[in-house]
Amino acid sequence: MATCDVQALLDSAACFDCLSPGLKRVLELQLLCEILNSGGGGGSGTVTSVSVANANGFTGTVTNPTTTPAITIIAGAITPASVKITGTAGAGFVEFVSQSVAPGAPANGYRKFADGTGRMAWIRQSDGFIRTFDSTLTANRVYTFPDATITLAGLEQAQTWTALQTFQAGLETRNGATGTKITVFKTYTSASSYEGLQIDGGVKTASEFSISTVVGGGGGTQRALSIYGGAGLWLESVANSVTINSSGAFQIRTNSSNRWQVTTTGIFQPNTPNAVDVGATSAEVRSIYLATSAIMSSAATIAWNADTIILRDASNTLAQRNSTTAQRLKVYNTYNGTNDEWLDIDWITSSNKLRFGTNKSGAATPRVLEVVIGGTPAAQWDSSGNFYAATNNGQSCGISGNRWNSVWAQTKVQIGASAADVILTGEALNVLQLGIDAGTPAAQRIKAFDGSGSNIAGSDLEVAGGQGTGTGVGGSFIVKTAPAGSSGSSANAYVSQLIITGAGDFQVPKTITAAGTTGAQTINKPQGSVNFAAAATSLVVTNSLVTANSVIMVTIGTNDATMKSVAVVAGSGSFTLHAGAAPTGETRVNFRVLN
Repeated sequence: MATCDVQALLDSAACFDCLSPGLKRVLELQLLCEILNSGGGGGSGTVTSVSVANANGFTGTVTNPTTTPAITIIAGAITPASVKITGTAGAGFVEFVSQSVAPGAPANGYRKFADGTGRMAWIRQSDGFIRTFDSTLTANRVYTFPDATITLAGLEQAQTWTALQTFQAGLETRNGATGTKITVFKTYTSASSYEGLQIDGGVKTASEFSISTVVGGGGGTQRALSIYGGAGLWLESVANSVTINSSGAFQIRTNSSNRWQVTTTGIFQPNTPNAVDVGATSAEVRSIYLATSAIMSSAATIAWNADTIILRDASNTLAQRNSTTAQRLKVYNTYNGTNDEWLDIDWITSSNKLRFGTNKSGAATPRVLEVVIGGTPAAQWDSSGNFYAATNNGQSCGISGNRWNSVWAQTKVQIGASAADVILTGEALNVLQLGIDAGTPAAQRIKAFDGSGSNIAGSDLEVAGGQGTGTGVGGSFIVKTAPAGSSGSSANAYVSQLIITGAGDFQVPKTITAAGTTGAQTINKPQGSVNFAAAATSLVVTNSLVTANSVIMVTIGTNDATMKSVAVVAGSGSFTLHAGAAPTGETRVNFRVLN
C-alpha cells in the first residue's frame, strides 16, 4: 500500500478549515490510527470496517466500508464560539446547498441557508419570518449598507419592491445634467400595456417639470389625475403665470360637486344653470372687466346695497327701479369728489318731478346740454340755461302739422334775422307791444306779406276785434295813442284815437263845445265843434294837430237865417273859420282835421 502523508492529507482538506484546532487534531489522530491499523505506512491488507466517531457536534456515516468507502460528515451544533475561514485566490468560502424546504426557526438568533432557487435566505428566532436577498444581474454588483446612508449600485437595473418602502430622509432621483422621472403604476402587464402616474423632471420637455398620467400604447386606459389637499390646495408660480390646460372642459369642483367649467371653446360657465354665485354679501368682487359683453337671463339683476337695482324690465328694456322708491342716474364728465360735473336724471331731489340735465358740485363748470339728431346738433341749453337752436336759423320750434298749443314768454318774443328783429312784448295785462320800453324809440310796423313775382298784388292786412256770438255784438277795433302830457318821466296816458265798433260805427276823438259857449276855443282833437256868436264873422280854433298843410272839413250845424257857409284857413297849430255872412244868432260849426 502506498505511503500516506497524514499532514498533507489534512492540509489539502480545505473543508476542515472551518473546524477548531482541537477538533482538527482529533480527526488527525483518528485518521492516523486508521492508517496504521490498515497496514499503512507502506503495508498492505484488507479494510474490514470503517466508522465515524461522533464528537463536538459532528456526526457521520460510512457506506461501502470494504470496497470504496464513502464517508459523510454532518455538522450539527458546533461547539467552538467562532469559525475562521482561511484561504485565498478563491479557496476561502462558505457554500450552502439549496433547500427544498426552509428550515425552522432556531432557539435564538437566526439560521442562514440557501432556498430552493439558490437565493441567500435567513430565518429569525424572534418572528420566524424568512428573509431572502435576491438580484437579477447582467454584471457583478456590490451592495454596501453603512450605518447612516445606503448606496445601491447598479441602479440601471429594474427593481421590484413588493412591500412598503420608507425613506425617512427624503427620496431623490438624479442623473447629472440629464432629466429623470418616476413612474407609479396602477396596472402593468408589459412595457407596452400599463397605466401609471409619472413625475417628470425634464425628460418629456427639457424646460419644464410635469406630473401626468401615462398609458401603454398596447393596452390600458388613460386615467384622471386628481390632486387632493386635506387642509387646502396651493398652486404657485414664482416667476410666471399658472397655466391649467385641458383637451376637454376644465372643471372646478367643490364639496364633491362640479361648480364651474371652461368649455373647449373657451366659455367660462356654471355646470348647472342658475346654481352658483360670483361673490356674496360681505364678500363682494372688487372689479369685473369685460372686453365685449355680459349676457344675463331675463330675471337677472345688478344691485348695489339692495336699493340701486338694474334689471331687464321688458323685452329690449333696461330699468333702474326699486318698488316705490325714487331713483337717480348720474353720468359723469369729471369726478374728484369735490368739483364734479355730470348728467343728471333725477326723481329724488324733487318729489314726483323728473329733473334732467347737466349738474355740478363745488367750483365745477356748468356744462351745455345739447340735443343731437342723427349725429348733428339740433338744439342746446347753454350754461346760463338759455334754450336755442344749435345753428342760427337752422331749426324750428314746432312744425306745420305739429304745433304748440301755447307759448308762454315773460318778457318778449323776438322774430327775424339778427339786426332786423321784431320784438313782441307782453307790456301789461292783455296788452301786446311791438318793441321794448328801453333805448331810442323806433318806428314799428305791422304789414301783410308782399306779393311775389311780376304784377302780383300785395296781400290784405286785416285787423279785427273779437267775434261775438248770437245777439252779442263783436268787439270794436280801437286805435290808441298817447299824446304829449305834462313834463316828467311818467308814461303819458293812452287816448283812443280811432274806434270802429262791432256795428260798423266809425269813431274818432272829438270835443263838442256846449251850446251857449261861443268864440275861440282850444281843441287838440281831430274833430269837434265850436259856436259863432250872433253877428260874429270869424272864430279861431287852437289845435296842436293842425299844420298849414292840414285838410280841414267844416259843416254848419245850425240852420241860421243868414250864415249859410263858412270858410277855413289852416295855420301852424290853429285854424280860422270865416262866416259867409254874419249869423243872426248863435251858430254851431263842426270840423274834422285830416293830415
